[in-house]
Amino acid sequence: PPLANMAPPAEKKQKTEETKEDVKVVEDAEMKNAEEKPAVETPKVVEPPKELETDAAPVAGAKNKDDVTFLTPDTTLNVLPSANGSVLMSLNEGGIQHLMAGARASVGVSKGRYMFEVKVLECVNVADPVAQGNNNNRMSKNLVRVGFSTAGSSLILGATADSICFDSDGAIFHDKKRTVGGQRFGRDNVMAVLLNLDEKSENANTVSLFKDGKRVSQPQALPEGLKGKTLFPHIGFKNASVHVNFGPTPLAPLPFTCHMVQDAAKAHVKVTAYAAPADGKYDVAFPVSLPDEGTFAWLDMFLEKHPTYTELSDRMIMDWAQKSGVWKNRGYENKSCNDKPEGNFQVKELDDGSIRKALFSIAPLQSRNYIVMEVRGNLMKDTRKELLSKFEMPGFKKTALVVVGEPTADFKKKTAEYTLKAKQEASDRAFKVKKMEEKRQKMQAKQAKEAEKQKKKLEKERAKKLADAKKKFEEEKKKKEVAAAKKEGDEEETHEEEEEKKEEEPEEEEEEEAEEPEEIEVEEEAPKVALDAEEKKVVFANFPVKDLAAVVYSASFTKFSCPDKEEGFEEIKYEWSKGDKAEAYMKKYILDRKLSMRIEELQPGQWAQKQLTAWHTSVNTWHAKVAEYKNMLIKKEQAKRAKEAKKAKEAREKAAKEAKEAKEVEEKAKKQAKKKEGDEEKKEEEEEKKEEEEKKEEAEPMEVEEEDEEEETVDLLSIDVFGVEDILDVGAKTPLFKEFGHEDWTLMSLKFELHLLAHAFRKDVNDSERPGIPLDHLAFYYQKYFKKALSTKEYGVESVGDIIKLVSDAVYITPQNVLDSQLSEEMETFAVFAKLTEEAKEEEEEKKEEEEKKEEPEPMEVEEEEEEEAVDLLSIDVFGVEDILDVGAKMPLFKEFGHEDWTLMSLRFELHLLAHAFRKDVDDPERPGIPLDHLPFYYQKYFHKNLTTKEYGVESVADIIKLVSDTVYLTPQQVLDSQLSEEMETFAVFAKLTEEARRFRLLRIDLGEEDAKLKIAVVQASTGGAGGPQTKGLWGKGAQKGVGAAKGTWGGVPQQPQQASWGSKGDSAKGGKGSMMGKGFAAKGPQTPQPQVAPAMQKPGAVAVRPAPVTMPPPAVRSLTPAAKGVVKGSGTVVAPKGAAKGAAAVAPGKGAWPTPTSSYGKASQTTKGATKGSQPYGKPADKGKGGKDAGKGSWGASAGGKAWGGKGGKW
Repeated sequence: PPLANMAPPAEKKQKTEETKEDVKVVEDAEMKNAEEKPAVETPKVVEPPKELETDAAPVAGAKNKDDVTFLTPDTTLNVLPSANGSVLMSLNEGGIQHLMAGARASVGVSKGRYMFEVKVLECVNVADPVAQGNNNNRMSKNLVRVGFSTAGSSLILGATADSICFDSDGAIFHDKKRTVGGQRFGRDNVMAVLLNLDEKSENANTVSLFKDGKRVSQPQALPEGLKGKTLFPHIGFKNASVHVNFGPTPLAPLPFTCHMVQDAAKAHVKVTAYAAPADGKYDVAFPVSLPDEGTFAWLDMFLEKHPTYTELSDRMIMDWAQKSGVWKNRGYENKSCNDKPEGNFQVKELDDGSIRKALFSIAPLQSRNYIVMEVRGNLMKDTRKELLSKFEMPGFKKTALVVVGEPTADFKKKTAEYTLKAKQEASDRAFKVKKMEEKRQKMQAKQAKEAEKQKKKLEKERAKKLADAKKKFEEEKKKKEVAAAKKEGDEEETHEEEEEKKEEEPEEEEEEEAEEPEEIEVEEEAPKVALDAEEKKVVFANFPVKDLAAVVYSASFTKFSCPDKEEGFEEIKYEWSKGDKAEAYMKKYILDRKLSMRIEELQPGQWAQKQLTAWHTSVNTWHAKVAEYKNMLIKKEQAKRAKEAKKAKEAREKAAKEAKEAKEVEEKAKKQAKKKEGDEEKKEEEEEKKEEEEKKEEAEPMEVEEEDEEEETVDLLSIDVFGVEDILDVGAKTPLFKEFGHEDWTLMSLKFELHLLAHAFRKDVNDSERPGIPLDHLAFYYQKYFKKALSTKEYGVESVGDIIKLVSDAVYITPQNVLDSQLSEEMETFAVFAKLTEEAKEEEEEKKEEEEKKEEPEPMEVEEEEEEEAVDLLSIDVFGVEDILDVGAKMPLFKEFGHEDWTLMSLRFELHLLAHAFRKDVDDPERPGIPLDHLPFYYQKYFHKNLTTKEYGVESVADIIKLVSDTVYLTPQQVLDSQLSEEMETFAVFAKLTEEARRFRLLRIDLGEEDAKLKIAVVQASTGGAGGPQTKGLWGKGAQKGVGAAKGTWGGVPQQPQQASWGSKGDSAKGGKGSMMGKGFAAKGPQTPQPQVAPAMQKPGAVAVRPAPVTMPPPAVRSLTPAAKGVVKGSGTVVAPKGAAKGAAAVAPGKGAWPTPTSSYGKASQTTKGATKGSQPYGKPADKGKGGKDAGKGSWGASAGGKAWGGKGGKW
């Protein structure tokens, strides 16, 4: 409290004493009240409620005359009834002992009050499955359930909402839920279940339990779902035998009389009856349905329409075990497939399939209809026969139900209902998550607001305390002043002033913030969803669990077949597609899966393992050879250094000797100077001279130094790789792969592995309908065969397709998108892989050199300008031009053509050719042309390149046709046709059409029409450089300056190998090599025309050919030249472009292709490396150093041949 309100010390003491007195008074009062309270009375024993059931009146009207019994379709397979049907036993072996047995009576009650009795005769102790799972030695309980259920409900009593019962554990069981309401019972106890449906009774719509004639359960209200329905007596038991009494006399009379079910009025009951089969044979149906195409959904619909059929399947066993309360590891929802779900019961009989064998042993002994659902088994001939053999009893008819093809309307409706339900559930879950998140955010906001409010409150309290302290200080100060004033006599006056100030100072009132009213949350319903157009088209619902496990499916689908009567079926019914249509559907299904499914069980065969072992041996040998070569170089270097050290030592010794001799001569000279002149001196001098001469003569002869032999060295770049006979010694004991780095060894191994994989797969699968490994499955089979992953990251690429490109000289992807090898299946050695790798290594090095080389542009030759005749192309009538190569002033009609024009001109010719060629090749009047949908396929087939809309900047193939509609068009039948005649003398019309279209396009652009602009992409050549007047990468980077065409001009690896080839790298990259193994177009497939083989230039596994002359436009036209893909096809002549020898038409030969006698590519045709050993040279050997060096590696021509290909100063 504030200091101003506190009492002085005397007053405070007085108040404290008063408070203590008040507390004492209260305590005395409480003690007095406690003494006055009466003692707690002992609770009285509650008497049982009064029995409301009264004695039954006599049955009015006719009584039920049908015997109340148990019909076979209304009992589980493990129930064994006695001869009179009153005693029921269950099987106790083969795993069935762990499942509940159930039996429903044939007579049901819809009105009145009736009872039936059950007596437990026997209990059998069986190991508890749960106890085994927990490694416990407890024994299983014997379980008995008695109650009522509706017709057609589950035979496992209490497992669904259609039944209610009392169990021997003293509980009430309904819809898998247990509640207290009964009493335990066991062996020799007589249990009576009373059902009261009498509307006049106080216990109407109740069920009660009596034990040995005494009530042990008060009337239990029936669930709402059972009210108003006919209810049948129902027994459930496990590991027990029971006697059932339906009357009319009870075994243990109740306190009141009650009619039994057998004595019920006819008007109060409903009798179940099943008609016997007309021919005396019960039906055993075998559904034949494809996995995940309506199998179990169709089965559920069938059982709903035919309730007399009993399902035999693993799914049924799982459902039975779940309803019986058998524990399962990881629960029943967790399963890998529907057809054969794994057990995981930790019970031997349930996990090892014993229960399935037991059921198939019991089933033929019972007269009932069966439907045997085995998805995989019913699709395979052998397993169908095995299943049929189990029902050889004379009382059964075996029927095959073929559920294949187009489903019926009611099934499609069922699928739509399931799809909508699944979509609604997913939407509800998402909605619930969204609402929970909103609620969480609101809670966080509320908590933050409360925290802010609490913070403000604490700040106010702190400010208030500070003000109170300040006020107290002021009051203390004033008190001191008052005390001082008393001494001066001014006490009363000061006190009055103080009281006045107190009255003037009002107390501060704290403003309390009004609490915001809490928002009332309105329960919002989840939005309702509907199926869109695509979802309505779904025929088979996509269930979360597949019918077959992936491994089982992969190993089985090739053996799927439709049933035949020869297998043992008496009748075959087609539920969906009929007869031949179902057969055709099945065949198409299998073929489609063969092209898309992995073979999970495939294992590498002996051939593959043998080849792989041999490969590892070879690679180890090669590595050893490299190590040996390097050791040899080290030894040579050590020997050389030792020799140099010896020479240095000898030189030092010689120098010391010479110095000594010089000193001796000097001393003798001094002695001679001191001698006198005279004959004696002369004589002595002569003698000394004579001695010196003799010494000189006797001196050792000069050592002749042995000249070091020049070590033989090998320049790998100068070697024709595919001409090497021994890769371990290409000369001077040098292995071909001496300079291989880690990348080269890795790629060489990859070449072999993918080559082996392509051949081994076909051998091991041995299926003509599986042409190879699909690209999508390549990594899977690579892991299977080589026990290691095919990682794109390891090779520094983005996709598996890019990995194939790294080794495209050995393997490739076919148009069917499967892996194939460029090389033969059988080979004597693996040397070709080392050669391919060395060749690729050299190509890569040359490519890097060319990229690093920065050449300055050669100065343009200044020629005297002459007045030239000017020609205005726009003023020329295009279709009136006679010579498109010279429309005036030596100007070609196509001089203004850009990349787009050359591309579209090529497209005009290609589609025109395709339209006519297709009709010729097919030669079928019923096929008028190529359908629009198939145009890209035939375009790839004829021209070995893709027809992509992206390249032409359009949306569809039809839009591509519109780009060249002046040449080709689509007929009303949507097939391709040409506007032009099939035969024509020249192809000038295509240039004219393109020029006319170009002019019109420019006019539209000038008028502001933006859509007239073309969006054709510039496509790089596959391996070429960036040369050529219009298109990059056509004739090579350095061809303009005499460096020679770059790699890949005529080469590259095609998508579809043919036999004719222009060589591995082109007509100039390395001297125009011939077709080699894995490069260019290998010797595969048909060839037109037949090749002319140059024997001296052949390489292993390849054919060097001279293609027939081909008429070709200038090199700037990428689409009409073979430069990008290495493809030359057809006939005609190659027109030498500007810069070659004037007037010289020639064939551009690949390695192994001989030029025509009239060809002239320069002064001397010798390539950098020369022709292959043993072949006729293209020029003098001296040209190798001269022309080749100046022109660049692999160039054609001499050093100064301005008219030569690649010659120094040449125009290409």
